[in-house]
Amino acid sequence: METSEFEQEEITPSSDDGELIPCDVVQGYEEDLPSDTQRDSTLKDAEYDLGNDMEIVLIAVAGDEDALEFASERLRNDSAFVLQAVEKNGGALRWASEDLRSNMAIVMAAVTSNGLALEYASPELQNDEGVVMKAVEDSVDALYWASDALKNNPMVITKAVTNNGMALKYASPELQNDIDIVIQAVKKDGRALIFASDALRNDKGVVITAVENDGLALIYASRGLRSDRGVVMKAVENNGHALEFASTELQNDLAVVMKAVESDGSALEFASKELRSDKAVVMKAVEKDGYALRFASNELQNDEEVVRKAIENSAGALEYASEELRGNREIVMMAVRENGYKLKYASPALQNDREVVMMAVENFGYALKYASHELQNDREVVMKAVENDGFVLCWVPERFRKDEEVVIKAVKNNGMALQGASDELKNNKKVVMMAVENDGHALEFASHKLQNNKKIVMIAVENYKDALVYASHKLQNDYDVVVKAVSKNGSILRFASHALRGNRKIVIQAVTNDGLALQFASDELKKDREVVMIAVANNGKALKYTSNTERY
Repeated sequence: METSEFEQEEITPSSDDGELIPCDVVQGYEEDLPSDTQRDSTLKDAEYDLGNDMEIVLIAVAGDEDALEFASERLRNDSAFVLQAVEKNGGALRWASEDLRSNMAIVMAAVTSNGLALEYASPELQNDEGVVMKAVEDSVDALYWASDALKNNPMVITKAVTNNGMALKYASPELQNDIDIVIQAVKKDGRALIFASDALRNDKGVVITAVENDGLALIYASRGLRSDRGVVMKAVENNGHALEFASTELQNDLAVVMKAVESDGSALEFASKELRSDKAVVMKAVEKDGYALRFASNELQNDEEVVRKAIENSAGALEYASEELRGNREIVMMAVRENGYKLKYASPALQNDREVVMMAVENFGYALKYASHELQNDREVVMKAVENDGFVLCWVPERFRKDEEVVIKAVKNNGMALQGASDELKNNKKVVMMAVENDGHALEFASHKLQNNKKIVMIAVENYKDALVYASHKLQNDYDVVVKAVSKNGSILRFASHALRGNRKIVIQAVTNDGLALQFASDELKKDREVVMIAVANNGKALKYTSNTERY
């Protein structure tokens, strides 16, 4: 279960006069709202000890290993119970008593479930080959917690690197110098070469095995092997960018560089200055990646054939064309037809060319920003831009933000464009309805009057999980609105009225969606066993929000 958004940051709503109101104040004045919903009569005994309830704790642990922290001391010392807990979630071993972390059966069950639970085992069991091998089966990183003796055990390390080559980093220096183990590691992951001994990073067979798996492993090879043509050819064939780590001599080798740019055009960056002026090399590079034009010589950035080839591959290559070619109408049309944003790199004359600009904003509305002042004030151009990207409305001339037809085009494309509309249109029911139908978050920018319109707010909460934040206080106390809101985002319960945070049906809906919503329920419902069961089944961390959990 993902962490609730409200655990990460607080949403600060606005009061009717526009002043920002801290969340704690919002909760404060909710206290004054009238309670029109009766509390459910099935609330459980307030003294019930939820942290000692085996069923609840096991459900919680299944979803979150840290839930065992909030269990009673008795349960954390109960071997039968802890065994069940770690079978469900091995990481729960962390919260078992010290004695139980030395229990072979419990630790074996924990590392079988989660190899990284080896961290919490006793030193004796971190030195047990059977336990460590079982942990490594689940996660090679468990080796970090193994004893030094086992990190020097060839059988343990071989098993680990066979599963994940990077496990070589946990091996002893002696085993990092074992050619059989290292070959096995770099076959699985060429990057493991970084953990090999200096001697083996200078072994041609080992290095070739590594770069065949990952060409960039060339960076870890000895200086001598980075000057070896055979090794470097193997590396750039796998990954053109390996050319960066080749010797200066090989960066000027035509065959090596051609092989590199065939693999990745942007490898042209690491070719010698001489070869970046070679038309055949540059054509091959931009054919693979148009943006490679940025690394070509000035002469070739002014070569129409090269630039056309680059733009055919990536419209953005226009940025790296010469000033002369950025004023070539045919080339610029070619670029903006594929990506309107590239109008940014056209000459001023072409930024004032209506046909060029219309083509640009038709496929990328934001391109309007780079049009001439004259064309930014052209209603037809603006309509075309907001039709493609409604958010453009936020910075067009004011007269267009008062134009209902323009604004409707904008919010149909992007509801959040409502924030750019005039105050009058933010109070226009038709406009606001269209905005929240597109994006419920647009409710934030509606007038206070329309934030109190139940039909609009219901549509908003249907389309945006946090829309309740922007509803009027009256509608934050409306059962229909709140039940819809918590079905989308349980933790939005935080912004429901005090009365509705005590409504059992609403709270059950909320914790079904997000167990952590339990923290916003009334104290009475935090003691309700059924509510708590649903909450912890969704998110084990919810256990800490029960009213009578003793350990925090």
